[in-house]
Amino acid sequence: MARIANKLLRQVKRYFIHEDIVEKAAHLAALMKEKPEIFSDYFPLADGLIGFIESIEQTYNQYEEKNKTVMRNLDLSSNELNHANRKLEQLNASINAMLESLGPGLLFFDQEGLCSTTFSKSCLEYLGENPGNKYIWDVLKLKNKDSDSFKTLMKYIGNNDSAMSFDELMSLAPQMKIQDDGRYFKIEYRPLKSHNNKSNGVLVIITDKTDEEKNKKLLEEKTKVTNYILRLSKNRNGFQKFTKDFHDYFLDFEGSEYLYEQSNESLSRSVHTFKGLAATFCSDGIMNLIHDLEEKFIGKSLDDCKIIIKDNHTKFSDALRKTIQEAENVFGSEFIAQGETITIKKEKLKKLYDLLNEGILGPEIAEIYYTEFMTTPIWDILTPLDYHMQELGCRFGKNIERTIFTGENFNINEDYYKTFFSSLTHIARNIVDHGIEYPEDRKMFGKPENSTISFQTEKFSKNGLWFRLIIEDDGAGIDTQKIREILNNNGKNTDQYKDSDLLLEIFQPYFTTKNSA
Repeated sequence: MARIANKLLRQVKRYFIHEDIVEKAAHLAALMKEKPEIFSDYFPLADGLIGFIESIEQTYNQYEEKNKTVMRNLDLSSNELNHANRKLEQLNASINAMLESLGPGLLFFDQEGLCSTTFSKSCLEYLGENPGNKYIWDVLKLKNKDSDSFKTLMKYIGNNDSAMSFDELMSLAPQMKIQDDGRYFKIEYRPLKSHNNKSNGVLVIITDKTDEEKNKKLLEEKTKVTNYILRLSKNRNGFQKFTKDFHDYFLDFEGSEYLYEQSNESLSRSVHTFKGLAATFCSDGIMNLIHDLEEKFIGKSLDDCKIIIKDNHTKFSDALRKTIQEAENVFGSEFIAQGETITIKKEKLKKLYDLLNEGILGPEIAEIYYTEFMTTPIWDILTPLDYHMQELGCRFGKNIERTIFTGENFNINEDYYKTFFSSLTHIARNIVDHGIEYPEDRKMFGKPENSTISFQTEKFSKNGLWFRLIIEDDGAGIDTQKIREILNNNGKNTDQYKDSDLLLEIFQPYFTTKNSA
């Protein structure tokens, strides 16, 4: 404060001339007090002058404090500004490094779909062109229909009035781009917001997933080979029976069985069953061949269908030979030649030996021999259906848990029920194709994404010839009204059909509830 007082004193001396103005003022005040009758009117002026000078000193002090505050703020703002500038420089350096790197491709497009001239260097390699000032649907090389869909999406995003979120809208946009050279690129979208939180563009992130997709395909191929080995090793006799029945039906020169079919429905059902069995044993060649055959059957007479089969004789022969060769490459050349086999536990052989050694013959031995060596646990017979449904689920994009077996696992003579077990192949396909929902649909209805299927088996008679099989799934069920509409659209009058009659129609090989093949 002394600095302010000295400054004020200098100002007073400057304007009042005298160097000793303070002493002069004090002397003047003393004289005035000696003769109050003369100077009484000037006392307020003298006192006011002193107060005025003190007020000026106070104002000086306030000004000084404000000045110090302003200077401190200026110093603080300068430091913050310098810090912000350094941060901005670092951010710009990071952005430039990102744009110039060969990492993910980054590009931006506005509400009209027009790409910015600012993009990462990787875009030139990933997209094969400069995307600047081009529309995103042209950059992604979308066809007419897909291009129109993308333009519609941009309208919803630009208007900010869609009930769907940004992520939900952009899930309808292309998620993967496959280049002509086989490279895979994943495409992701992020919203760009303005200061008022309105959309003003989209950031596109393009990531090279080629190695990941190759590894995924390699894993799928290895899994397929593993499943193939497991299925054949666990159902060797079933595979041998399948190849023999396939030969007898399509390739027997002395009289292929297809020649004796009496109706289109019977022929189609048999052919469709072989298609399902081919899928069970991972025989893609036979499965695809029969699928093409079924397409050619549409609208043809029974005789024409038989001619189509005959014309494809060489293809059937080649497909069967390849299927057998693939099995022999894994299990050896004797895999087919040695015929059907059974696995017998050592203790069962010992039991039979002990009985024979004791001289026990006749019906008792025959019963033991038949039960122990000629029959198969029913769950072992049904296991290929589980494999078949797993394979169908993968092909249709539906998640299916391993089949649950409950009830009694009793033994039966499989040959006795040959026709019955063959028909289950078509039932299994209907369950997966028409009953089980897609994961996203199941999730929407509050169900687990993975569906479950169960087989319950129980004996139905004392002699063991009859048994009950109950197949259940947690799918959507069968819409009988939809079945009726499909049959009516195909020219079949269903006015007199009960629901039970409609349900029987789904077992026909020509029937489908799908809109496309």
